[in-house]
Amino acid sequence: MPDAGVAHRTRGARSSLMGARRRADDGATDRHVWLLQTLHEVTAAIARYDDIEASLQDVADDIFGRFKFTSVAIGVVDGDDLVFRGLAATSPPLRLLLPLTIGVTGRVARTGQGLLVSDAAHDPDYLADYVVVNPVASESCVPIMVDERVYGVLNVEADASVPLGQIEHDVLTTLAAALGLAIERSRRRALEQRRSAQLANLQHLTARIVGRAHVAGGVAGILDETFERLDFFAITVGLIRGDELHLHRRYRSAPADVEPFAIKPYTAGVTARVIRSGQPALIRDVRHDPDYFAVVESVTQEICVPIRVEGRVAGILDFEMDASRELDDSDFDVARMLADHLGIALEQQARFEAVERRNQQLRTLERITALIASKALVRESFQEIVREIERAFEFGVAGLGLLEDDRIVFHAIEQRLSGDPANFRANGVAVSTGVIGRVVRSGLPAFVPDVRIDPDYLATSVQARSEICVPITNDGRVVGVINVETPES
Repeated sequence: MPDAGVAHRTRGARSSLMGARRRADDGATDRHVWLLQTLHEVTAAIARYDDIEASLQDVADDIFGRFKFTSVAIGVVDGDDLVFRGLAATSPPLRLLLPLTIGVTGRVARTGQGLLVSDAAHDPDYLADYVVVNPVASESCVPIMVDERVYGVLNVEADASVPLGQIEHDVLTTLAAALGLAIERSRRRALEQRRSAQLANLQHLTARIVGRAHVAGGVAGILDETFERLDFFAITVGLIRGDELHLHRRYRSAPADVEPFAIKPYTAGVTARVIRSGQPALIRDVRHDPDYFAVVESVTQEICVPIRVEGRVAGILDFEMDASRELDDSDFDVARMLADHLGIALEQQARFEAVERRNQQLRTLERITALIASKALVRESFQEIVREIERAFEFGVAGLGLLEDDRIVFHAIEQRLSGDPANFRANGVAVSTGVIGRVVRSGLPAFVPDVRIDPDYLATSVQARSEICVPITNDGRVVGVINVETPES
């Protein structure tokens, strides 16, 4: 017969064991409930931040204070490193930056997969004493995903008194997801605010641009206003004049250039590519663009768009940015809209100037006609006629010559460009040579947009780029020429 005392002790032992299990289960349940409650409180706090990326240290402090881990670290991927922008620990941190190639944090950042290290001492990736001094028993690291990319990691370490298990790992995974969503919302909110401000500034700038009577001469003022109202590291406006690209440029924390500087020829760089192709460019990393050449080392991104006038590329608008923020599609839209309005304003200016130029031509013709009529001998008016032509249109070279035997002899020359007009006065030009000779022989006017590529051109000046020569006729035969040349094509 069984001993009653033994049976009683056995039942007592079983009862104690079951009680211990119940207490353990109750304790685990209580901790689980507490973890979920604390998780809810932290995620609610995270959702209240307007700019979560600027508050990562506060978030780390909150997690550290509530969960009582040995350390809490929020690392953000920056190039090839993790920069810990939120770090709270029971001991002072030893490192605020770690390469992505080492440690549990680096592995999680590289793979995007969370990792629970139950025994830190035996994990080959664990970096003992790298971040905190306290002995660490376990570690949990989870990725923070923003726009489906690894933004960074949330990493916690615990000593033996607070073992990290799957429940804690799941809680941290949920926290990281809340952080990622909060960052996305914060970025969208900041982007919407910036876009709203951009549109308001763009409306102001376009009204100012279109309202200017002389856009080309007022580029510096337009650039100053654009630079003041838009958030870019550098802004450049380049206008093509002949074979030169004249650049006005403004840099943050640098004195403004008073006068534009010219690039000749403009065959290199992103700007030259945009001018050649007529296609805008958004370069998110200038290091990977073969055409980019650095003017300022801190520039990391660039937007370059063409300015079009009557369908042709007349210049460029260029935005550059450093690493303080990323250029996006809204910046691209702003650049294109500004460039479009600059082109419209330049087109309007060109039309206005064409009308003014035509009126000036008519007034000049009236003065010349009156001048000729006032002279008893037409030859007496030659020098005044040429002076009037050169002064009115600022050609650079103007001359009136008469046919004498087989040469055109110049009786009047006005010349602002370097050269020797006396030679043409004395010797004239043989009708068998030059653009002038061609006009005399054919009886037809000649327009030479670029004298450098015309084989008949006889140089009056190394500065001359364009020439117009028209015949003077009497009874159907050529008796002389009026010839003008300009320093621009």
